[in-house]
Amino acid sequence: MVGVAALTVLTAVLVFRVSDLGAAIATAFVFVVYFWFRPIPALVVFALTMVFVDTLQLYAGSRMNLLDELTVPGLVLVTLITRRAQILPRLQPWREGAVVSLLVLAIVSSLINNVPVDIWLRGLVLVGKGIAFFYVVLMQDVTETDLRPAARVVLAAGVVALGFGFVELFVPGFFVAIGIEPGESRAGLPSVKGLFVHPLVFAWFSTFLALFLFAFYAVFRRWWQLLLGAAFSLGMILAARRRAMLALGAGLAGGIVWELARRSPLRGVLRGWGPSIATVVLLFIVFLPSLSGLYAMTLARYVETPDVIDGGDILQDGAELRQLSQARVALYLGSIEITKDHFPFGVGLGRYGSWMSRVEYSPVYVEYELDDIRGLTPENSKFATDTFWPQVLGEVGVLGVVAYVVFLASIAIAIWKVSRVDWLTPWLRAFCLGAGMVMVQTLVESLASSMFNSPPRVYLAMGTFGAVLALVATYRARATADEPV
Repeated sequence: MVGVAALTVLTAVLVFRVSDLGAAIATAFVFVVYFWFRPIPALVVFALTMVFVDTLQLYAGSRMNLLDELTVPGLVLVTLITRRAQILPRLQPWREGAVVSLLVLAIVSSLINNVPVDIWLRGLVLVGKGIAFFYVVLMQDVTETDLRPAARVVLAAGVVALGFGFVELFVPGFFVAIGIEPGESRAGLPSVKGLFVHPLVFAWFSTFLALFLFAFYAVFRRWWQLLLGAAFSLGMILAARRRAMLALGAGLAGGIVWELARRSPLRGVLRGWGPSIATVVLLFIVFLPSLSGLYAMTLARYVETPDVIDGGDILQDGAELRQLSQARVALYLGSIEITKDHFPFGVGLGRYGSWMSRVEYSPVYVEYELDDIRGLTPENSKFATDTFWPQVLGEVGVLGVVAYVVFLASIAIAIWKVSRVDWLTPWLRAFCLGAGMVMVQTLVESLASSMFNSPPRVYLAMGTFGAVLALVATYRARATADEPV
């Protein structure tokens, strides 16, 4: 059925494309209608479609970037209609209190700072759509029978993407012919991106799947899972994204901690995780010269750059911030300055580090003298969305950061607790283990990218977390009613 949904969506794009916007509207309509009848397959296809949405824009029109904003409200509406009995029992005071607080703080901050309504409303949509998708998934009845085919489809999409990555490596002219320009090499690595427009998404998707495969290998110890995990890890390295490499290592460490928390025998943990760790370490050793180059690049950008500021305090004034050549560093430091000046609410939605601050160039960049930093200028502000937490801190303030941290922590703790339940089958144990590792990956990614606002990544990540919590809620509800799970 998932394949039928995918074919239906593709047909809608091709047949109903009377305009770029028409293609996006038709596709969103198909998603919402299909979700009404087959919710889990529709959500899987939607999340996968969003992973490839930037590439889809090349062929289905530039307005496909509105696909999620057109689809998610429909998914929420259908959920409110068809799942209303499940909503209240699945809400939790801390988690939902944090979400409500975040949204209220965002609105209050925007009103206090006189942000134009059209800007902060659109900013609110961008902040809330990933969270809304999490709740849509959370409210579904999810069982192992649902998750198995969904996992196969996502893995199949990953294998196709990885295959095209190797095609790009050996036959780069093929991608030029189909309109996808090859990436620029970094430290001797080719910056492979396969079917994606940017290697960042290729690296993230490869890491996402590698972590799940290593989790399944730890449980089932099947060699094909280890080898395929190694292949995705190789793809991630070839994409030359430093934070993806850190996320892979952190995710593996999280998996080991998960197993130890279950009080698994140390010998069993070593047997389950030793081959995966050895495989990743071997890959890193093979590419050590290039990885050393990436390390040197990191030092040059994040450690050595402040040394050019005559030994002054880099937080002292905007003039010193302006001298920083790295936009991401400047955004972090600028958010601290904003916190001092606009405590505790920030400068309002659409004003700092967000997509809307690029669409309507924010005067805050001028106020804090960030407007002549490469990637933050009025003519080219593409690096303004290279961070996540500075955006929250700058736009919604310290209280907004606290609310978002509580929201994510409540999800992470809920996933962590799953490690202690005794009703998990081996397959579900592997899936929940992988979801916990992906949570670690997501948090690492958020330190240096707009992870929780990024359409290609946020829906698959939030959908994964929502699926684990929905699985637990479904089991408890059916166990109470003495129904089979």
